[in-house]
Amino acid sequence: MLMEEPKVSYLEYTLDDKREEEQLVENLVSIGRGKDCTIQILTDGEISRLHCTVRHLDDKRWVVVDEGARNGTSVNDERIEEGVGIILKDGDRIGIGQTIFTFHKKEVEREAALFNEVEQQMKDGAGYHTILHQIIEQK
Repeated sequence: MLMEEPKVSYLEYTLDDKREEEQLVENLVSIGRGKDCTIQILTDGEISRLHCTVRHLDDKRWVVVDEGARNGTSVNDERIEEGVGIILKDGDRIGIGQTIFTFHKKEVEREAALFNEVEQQMKDGAGYHTILHQIIEQK
């Protein structure tokens, strides 16, 4: 089966020898070992509870921020300063611990992607109120 091409920017990474993708539909994506992280990675002992975040800026750019991780965060093999947002470009590699994420930028508007996701959920049988509740909980 062919994987569907993501409609929004996304992070690609390998976890337990399996290729993973996290579509960036939220304004803030947290990465770390903690149970509240958007992307939780338990198999890499060099990753902090909250290692870094990937944030959406109003001008359609994305940044990565090191959140005080013990082993630091790198972009394209260069360690970044804690708390300082580094603008991501398509193909940038984000290193946390032994795990490498590749940022892929898509030009499609996030609102259109969210609409498509809601439309697909409704086709799959989810009700309007269920979907609305999920959206409110993400804020």
